[in-house]
Amino acid sequence: MTRAATELRTQRTLLRPFSLADVPEAFAVFGDPVVMRYAAGAPDRDTAATRARLERYIAHQEHHGFSKWSVRDAQTGAYLGDAGVLHLPETGELELGYRLARTHWGRGLATEVASAWLGHAREVLRLQGLIAFADRRNTASIRVLHKIGMQFARFDRLCDMDCVVHAAAPAHGHVR
Repeated sequence: MTRAATELRTQRTLLRPFSLADVPEAFAVFGDPVVMRYAAGAPDRDTAATRARLERYIAHQEHHGFSKWSVRDAQTGAYLGDAGVLHLPETGELELGYRLARTHWGRGLATEVASAWLGHAREVLRLQGLIAFADRRNTASIRVLHKIGMQFARFDRLCDMDCVVHAAAPAHGHVR
């Protein structure tokens, strides 16, 4: 696969592929039970679990040219969370996902990074059939999906979670 961009910039963030140097900061988010309450699976128990997660993301990036990436503050470099696209093994679909540290909730950052990834996936990577899913109780995440133009597709059970699935409308050659 052709190597795609290795960073994305938004007005307030810098997104780049994970490295193992990100483990300590990422654990603070992946290990937070409040952040992970609506996520598939349990919070990471320790930094070894976060390291294994990041190793999977790095391998996905190397194999596909995209994955979940680290999200950092563009000015300070502070770790904010993660966002990106992964293959969903259960269905074969491509899933857009995002997660932010609690201290960064309510500032529009999830919408900003999800929108950037959706544009990158469509316009640069030329990925079709993108979905995103959220726990049915996660109204904030569902609101983000609506804000970035994704449409309700179905209710489903994915990653052992009852969820609402949204789909990106086909790009049809236009730029968002």
